[in-house]
Amino acid sequence: MHLGRLRGKDYLDPLERLDHTARFRLVDPDGPPPHPPTGGDGSLRRPVGGPVTSPLGTRVHPVTGVRKLHDGTDFGAACGTPVRAAADGVVVGVPSDRAYGNRVVIRHGGGLETSYNHLSRQSVRVGQHVTPSITVGRVGRTGLATGCHLHFMVTRGGRPTDPMSLL
Repeated sequence: MHLGRLRGKDYLDPLERLDHTARFRLVDPDGPPPHPPTGGDGSLRRPVGGPVTSPLGTRVHPVTGVRKLHDGTDFGAACGTPVRAAADGVVVGVPSDRAYGNRVVIRHGGGLETSYNHLSRQSVRVGQHVTPSITVGRVGRTGLATGCHLHFMVTRGGRPTDPMSLL
């Protein structure tokens, strides 16, 4: 078992992909539950209501059973719930793929991009300017998903960043 990818015989630690703003907490498995983390810096708005069902970090993927980096934060929400842009930006991608399903990718400037994944429907087009009042899509379960939720990813300079540090 390994927690990341291999290049030849060299182990590539998935945590090295994270940018320096990511937050980690070590928790005593036999101790009391930890207090919830404090909020982020507020530079992004939450794209959808609902609880965090899986934070950024290493985990066993619920569909593939492989232990790897979960590169975003999952928010539980009913299928069809509107998903809004987290900040002003320009849509740079509206792809669909096997893993993330229907997606919307927004560039916000300063090397910051957000990605909204597993959407049932995308509501924007490439080149469109968006604000947090714009619905970019609807919550769904496309791609490798076990149920309706939003997989919200943030990258800074191409590196995964903990969305909760910015919300």
